[in-house]
Amino acid sequence: MKRILFLLAVIALLFSLAACGGAPAPGDTGELNTLGDALSAESSYYYSSWSPEKYVYVFDNNGEPYRVVANMTQELYDAVSKIDFSDPDHNSKLMEVLGKLPLESVENLSEGIPDQKELDKLVGKTGQELLDDGFSVSGYSTDGDAEEFTLAQGPYQYLVTFNEPAPADAENAEDDGIRELTLKSITYNGLSNNCVDIDSL
Repeated sequence: MKRILFLLAVIALLFSLAACGGAPAPGDTGELNTLGDALSAESSYYYSSWSPEKYVYVFDNNGEPYRVVANMTQELYDAVSKIDFSDPDHNSKLMEVLGKLPLESVENLSEGIPDQKELDKLVGKTGQELLDDGFSVSGYSTDGDAEEFTLAQGPYQYLVTFNEPAPADAENAEDDGIRELTLKSITYNGLSNNCVDIDSL
């Protein structure tokens, strides 16, 4: 009898938890329902872009990079374009215009970051093969004999070194500067500017 009562109590508890859903965990996407929810989040960084069709916002949500997308209209686009973003109060003005917009999508970008083992499998590929895989050159730097490229793929960027020296005009060569080089090392280096590329969504 005691076992039956115990089982009934457990079942009742499970149903009560299912009904209320429990408290959302920090960073739970259930907390992000409108663009205002994202814009009001405390963030150590953010990126944004917008068109008459979409508003894309990438921000730090409890230590993880999130990307949210909301549908726009020409009227909203025109209103946002009139905001002076050098004004210290620009965020409240943006909230007035866009805060109530429902989110079309919420994405935790950290879930797509490849681990180092996956990146190490790329070692030995040519620059041309990397370009064919969707990488593009977004930067180049040199410190003495150390040469390092920054490559972007999708919303992410990577620090890359090659076995061969870079061409003399590498700083201006962009993608052409790596075609004949062989990958020596690659490490994840955060988000790229492409993370808010509307055309890729």
